[in-house]
Amino acid sequence: MLETTVHLHKETLKNIDQAAQKLKIARSYLIRILLKQLMSENFKPKIFTSSIKYQKKDSKSNWKIIHLTIKNDEYEYFLDLRKIYKMSLSFLIAYAAKKLLKNLLSKLEPRFISNINIFLYHNYVFCLKVINGVKYLSHYWGIPDVQLLI
Repeated sequence: MLETTVHLHKETLKNIDQAAQKLKIARSYLIRILLKQLMSENFKPKIFTSSIKYQKKDSKSNWKIIHLTIKNDEYEYFLDLRKIYKMSLSFLIAYAAKKLLKNLLSKLEPRFISNINIFLYHNYVFCLKVINGVKYLSHYWGIPDVQLLI
């Protein structure tokens, strides 16, 4: 396990903490669930022309730095998620909370939360192809069908 810090707006943190309390789970666990759910969303490919996005600025008093405990492989996974969405880890958590938390709470009861599979992929495959001078990098979480790699 490793510990990292994230910068969250107090309102976002309040929503996450209330949901974690309602579901009777730790904040870190809920954040891991939210990020896993975000990864399951359909991502529309786009051309990236900007750098990593960060949360909108607000008064210093409205922000809190929290410690987040995650597994080493999850951290790598979240770094990949950061690259896909072009957002800081803190912004990803805020985005996932805003987009997914209400729906997650409406579907779950505390007694079912332990059945959520938040297993993150331990196996990665990178596949680089060059077609007509254009480099294609495919990144797979989990083990893909061999035909995809050819």
